[in-house]
Amino acid sequence: MGSTCGPAISKMVLAKRVLGGVVGAYASFPIDWFLMHPGSNYIADPAAGKAAHRARMAIDLTLAEKGIGPFLDLARSLYACGAGRSLTVIAAPRAA
Repeated sequence: MGSTCGPAISKMVLAKRVLGGVVGAYASFPIDWFLMHPGSNYIADPAAGKAAHRARMAIDLTLAEKGIGPFLDLARSLYACGAGRSLTVIAAPRAA
């Protein structure tokens, strides 16, 4: 989880130096958090994988019901914390 911080910062630096700047940065739900609990650790128990995935989907759908604004706020916050399964950086083109 903390290991994503380095690549996230590198992407931000790249976007600022090479492109026109960062427009947005988001992270998806950190399903890796399920690894902290023995009952949902899908690495230790591969049979728990489908349940963990369904739980992640249910969490995403529940959060999305609050609206796109709060959902994206959470995604931005997860990115800022270096948490998340995948990271997305949206960059603007460099001015000519």
